Amino acid sequence: MKIIGNPTTYAGNSLKNWPKFVTAFKEAGLDFEVEWTKDVNDATRIVKESYKDHKIICAYGGDGTVNEVLTGIGQTGFKNTLCILPASRGNDDAFTLQISNNLDDMVDMLLTKQQRKIDCIEVNKGVRYVIGIVGAGISEAVPEASLGQKSPGAYMYNLVKNINT
Repeated sequence: MKIIGNPTTYAGNSLKNWPKFVTAFKEAGLDFEVEWTKDVNDATRIVKESYKDHKIICAYGGDGTVNEVLTGIGQTGFKNTLCILPASRGNDDAFTLQISNNLDDMVDMLLTKQQRKIDCIEVNKGVRYVIGIVGAGISEAVPEASLGQKSPGAYMYNLVKNINT
């Protein structure tokens, strides 16, 4: 399986926590490779370069990483299974799909190959694909303004800032 990780998720805590995942995955005998994103939409690019070689493609990060990975899977014809390894504060997609953020549960999910079919929304004729919800206005402006900010309070700061404008 291919794991696409966002090193800046949760103010960099995803990268700090990654060694625990490596240990747990190796102890479980899981075959995986990881590639880290470097910029916005990088996960989509990585999927497009990797989809032929991997049946399962995992998003290790937050909802933005999940969205980029899903978009890449959609743009390549939905030939892969999306796996979500939640590593952020909110993890709305994982919460909605009842995916645990407990590492042991994630390992069990992968070992038992738990799968479910979910609805996916095509946006702008395939420019984006989404699960869960689609937002516009402030729900789009706040995450965009928070990109690259490492402070745990960045999202709340940008929420208040955008409410006041």
